[in-house]
Amino acid sequence: MQQQKQQRIKDIDKQIIKISLIETPGSILFGVGLYSKFVVTDTPILPFLQDQAVVNSIIVIGAAIMLWGTYKILMLKLEKSRLQKAAGV
Repeated sequence: MQQQKQQRIKDIDKQIIKISLIETPGSILFGVGLYSKFVVTDTPILPFLQDQAVVNSIIVIGAAIMLWGTYKILMLKLEKSRLQKAAGV
């Protein structure tokens, strides 16, 4: 039983790393969207960022990915905390 809990804790750590990697493009999208929205320049980073609908979509998509990742990581951290308490680690 103890060994199963330790294995699950290791699995949770691996899942957290995977989710963090999946969440990275969301952070990049969110940052590029905010930059395009609030920094006034004559030429945007990419030509399609001239359209405000595209910029707003990028911000929303990036935020959604970040929120999903944060939720998943939070749930995994709570489970890890419960397992560590039960295992006495």
